[in-house]
Amino acid sequence: MQRQKRERSGYGKKGAYRRKSYGFEYRTPGSFLLSPSVTLVHFTLAKLTVVGVLEDKVDFNELKNRQHSCTFLKSLKHSLHTIPDDCREGLKELDTLLGKRLNWSQDILPNWGLRRAA
Repeated sequence: MQRQKRERSGYGKKGAYRRKSYGFEYRTPGSFLLSPSVTLVHFTLAKLTVVGVLEDKVDFNELKNRQHSCTFLKSLKHSLHTIPDDCREGLKELDTLLGKRLNWSQDILPNWGLRRAA
């Protein structure tokens, strides 16, 4: 029952979000665990979103609405005035990942140096 309700609401679909009193809830699956580099980029973008809104007063809805997702991500660093030092590596990795075709359906364990228990 709960699963059907979640599926009807769009939970887990690409780009799914829900407006909340404090902002929004990003509701996509945990694919940020695909690999260490994807995870780094995910957390970098999360931090830059907070910094962008709170410090740079960026309106991400306005900014994103004008661009395709790839274009938006490629130009994001140019839209921000504040980029913390600990986000620079993640932005470099973002540039690398945007040039790759990722398999979001793959087994993530080998990417993390893990094996399934026998």
